Amino acid sequence: MAKIKINEDKCTRCNVCASVCCMGIIEIAIDNQLPQIPREKQIYCLRCGHCEAYCKAGALMMDYNVNPEPVPSNFNIKADDVSMYFKNRRSVRHYQEKSVNNESLNKILDTIRYAASGSNSQSTGYLIYQNREDVKRISALTIDWMESILNTDHPMAKYVGNIVELWKSGIDFISHNAPHLLIAHVPLSPWVEDITDGIIALTHFDLLAPAYGLGTCWAGFIKMAYSEYKPLQQFIGLNSDRLLAYPMLFGYPVYKPFYIPERNPLQVEWR
Repeated sequence: MAKIKINEDKCTRCNVCASVCCMGIIEIAIDNQLPQIPREKQIYCLRCGHCEAYCKAGALMMDYNVNPEPVPSNFNIKADDVSMYFKNRRSVRHYQEKSVNNESLNKILDTIRYAASGSNSQSTGYLIYQNREDVKRISALTIDWMESILNTDHPMAKYVGNIVELWKSGIDFISHNAPHLLIAHVPLSPWVEDITDGIIALTHFDLLAPAYGLGTCWAGFIKMAYSEYKPLQQFIGLNSDRLLAYPMLFGYPVYKPFYIPERNPLQVEWR
């Protein structure tokens, strides 16, 4: 249950807070009454902070927020720069030996707390493997899974043989010798398996990481192995009420991209 606190001297009664409330529970200012959430509707507040964020006068604060962070008045990012930054993002499969310092990692994780989530649940959790040997162990268990499906009618059986052979020759095509692995996990719902919130949060991590000099790679083979292979599930050891959303490799990249390769033509239908 959340309430809004309003500075009467600052409030201009513009009622933008009521307009942007995604639950429609803020009553507009009338006569001598400031905008408010009626007591019986406070339970419906998602604590999304829209009302606070869009109050130009800075008159409104959620009762759980102690230190709202103001957006600088001169804050502006050029659209073309953002576009170039997004296009320059690469899946990194060659990593330096050095580990990522916790200061940078904590800054990224603190930022991705603001990723969108269903009903503003903010329920994505993270498991971070900092030890390269643990990441290698997860790779080995993924290879074990691949070996278990060789010569079967498994839909992946015909694709994994070469990866197993590469592993035996000393080439890690699973984690690419990455120093770290990030696993996002979400609550296990009794009615549906929905990893959307975790994927959104990881996408934020994926896009923000290069700003800190890091590279990332979505670890699809680990994801597939985890969904079927009990020894890997036991090693990772998520609680029974949590669902693995996706694993992501990260570390300092060896190479820097200098060009942006072409992509397929845009597929869009305008109606």
